[in-house]
Amino acid sequence: MMTREEREKAIDLLDNLLGMIEDNQGNDYDFALKEGIEALKQEPCEDMGEVSDGYHTFNQLYYQRAILFATIVNQNKDKAWKSYKHSDGKYCFDKNGEWFIVGIDTPEGSYTYHYQKEYWDYFDCQELECGKEWDGHTEEDVTRLLSLKPVPCEDAVSRQSVHDGMIKYGFHASDMTITEFVEDVLPLVTPTRKRGKWVKTGQSFIDPNKFLCYSCSECGFDVGKVKTRFCPACGAEMKNE
Repeated sequence: MMTREEREKAIDLLDNLLGMIEDNQGNDYDFALKEGIEALKQEPCEDMGEVSDGYHTFNQLYYQRAILFATIVNQNKDKAWKSYKHSDGKYCFDKNGEWFIVGIDTPEGSYTYHYQKEYWDYFDCQELECGKEWDGHTEEDVTRLLSLKPVPCEDAVSRQSVHDGMIKYGFHASDMTITEFVEDVLPLVTPTRKRGKWVKTGQSFIDPNKFLCYSCSECGFDVGKVKTRFCPACGAEMKNE
């Protein structure tokens, strides 16, 4: 069974041939060609999108690629863009808004894909009137995506970290000791973290050689006598001395 694409090509070929015959006032072949074209149009065909490698169809792989690229774009939205038109102002594939192009600018150059309009909302990024000019990249340049690096987070403690910590302790933060919070919640942080150390402060009036508390060298937060691994105020990883 031929594919839909193969059938369309065969019909186009016969249509062109028929046009050439009719331009020459026609002959006995034009009727046969018309019959052949009509027969082809009625011929059932296989949808290429449903062709499988034994594990996934092309349609399934196309969908997965869209989701994976949308994930990359949405995590790098400051570098990404999308448009229904190419840089020359023409609609993608001349389909009048049926397709769009989405791209991301990596340290090694841009990379783009085309998707049908139903995927438009999957990509949370800047919308352009016209797409950026193609820099010549091909499918072999997909490795450019590997050059994208996570953006360092200024807030060392993520909201998810605090959320997970609260769930662990039944949302009763008041029941947690400072040590429990610092040791169990703050380790669930972003890879980039400030570094600091505990500084002795609050010298005792009775014994000058004793210190009443420690404070963070990064933010000055006072934790008393308990030196924890992380500062509970700014999330800095502490060097205990």
